[in-house]
Parts: sequence; C-alpha cells; structure tokens
Amino acid sequence: MSPQYRVFPAAFALAVAVLLLTGCPGPETVTVKPAYTIGPQSIVVIPFKDRMHTYYESQDGVDLAMAVTGELRKRGAATNVRPAGQVGALFPGQDLDVVGWATVGRKLGADLVLTGNLQRFTLRDPGHIMLRRGTCILNLFVYEVKTGSVVYMEQGLSAYEPEFGPPIADSDISEEELRRKLITKMALKVVKKFYEHEERLGPKLPRH
Repeated sequence: MSPQYRVFPAAFALAVAVLLLTGCPGPETVTVKPAYTIGPQSIVVIPFKDRMHTYYESQDGVDLAMAVTGELRKRGAATNVRPAGQVGALFPGQDLDVVGWATVGRKLGADLVLTGNLQRFTLRDPGHIMLRRGTCILNLFVYEVKTGSVVYMEQGLSAYEPEFGPPIADSDISEEELRRKLITKMALKVVKKFYEHEERLGPKLPRH
C-alpha cells in the first residue's frame, strides 16, 4: 500500500512563496534623478505643433499639452503651472517661434516655457489594416524666460501603446481609447523628466 501524504495548505503556500522569492526574483526598481529640476519656478505648457499644424492647431498637440499640464499639477504646490489659454489672444495669427519663447513666457507670467513638436502620432500598426498600435514621438524643449535660452531638450522622446507584445485588434480597443492611453503615457514620460521617480527594471535571472 503506498504511503499517504497530507498537504497542509498554509505551509504549502508559505513554501511556494519562499521559492518564488528566492528562486525567481521579481522586477526591481531604481531611483531616477530628474534631468532638469523645475523647483519653485513657474512653468507654462504650450500645445505642441506637428508636421502639418502649428501650435494650438494640432488636436493631438493640444490634448497632449493638457495632459502634461494635468500631470504637472498633480505634483502639488511645488509646481506652479501657468495657464496657456491666453496665448492665442495675446499673439493672434503670429508665429510663436518668431515671437520668441522669452516674450511668450513674460506675457504669461512664467519662468519656464515647455513646448515642442510631434514628429509622429499614429494609432495604426504599420502594414496592418485591422490592427492598432499607438506611436508618439516628440521633440521636447524647455526655455528659460529670463535668458531666452533652452535649459532642457530631448529629441525623439517616444511612447508606444502597447509598448510590448503584438498590436491590438480593432475589435478589442477603440481608436479613442487607444489615443487616450497613448497621450497619458507620453504625458507621464515628459513629466518624469523633471522629478525624481522610481523606474521598474526587468526581472533578474536567478544566480547559479
């Protein structure tokens, strides 16, 4: 007669947990320092232009700027975000690149101006009619109003949705939902440039 073994659920669960923790380490995090510190300076986010539209004319650029502004405001009283809605009335029909960002910032009462241009904003996976993958590529600039100089810039900042794995079938996600997720992801990437934050690393392989 073969021996009978009893399994104790609590002890078994504990053993599995220990095995998972020791043999299969999960993702780790690292602290990432800000690329540029805003500090007490006031900042205004100007809607991004794209290849076909100038500032305030690109709906993707307007919505992304609003999302960045919202994420900055979540950082609390330490970040003084100035409203950007007056720009059209202050400089009607004028090219803001020609006006100059120092002039724009002074008119809005800001110390810093954050803006840039969308190099790419697409919601379709290349080569597939019925599949979606969001791609956003942004050239980002921060201007210091006092000097008119660029204090931070990044070319080709990118966000993808989904970031990994296969594209998403049209039947599984609407274009508007994918667009919202992509804008949110890019806004977070932009704002993280200016604050210390935690980044998750991939899982470590067990040592032998």
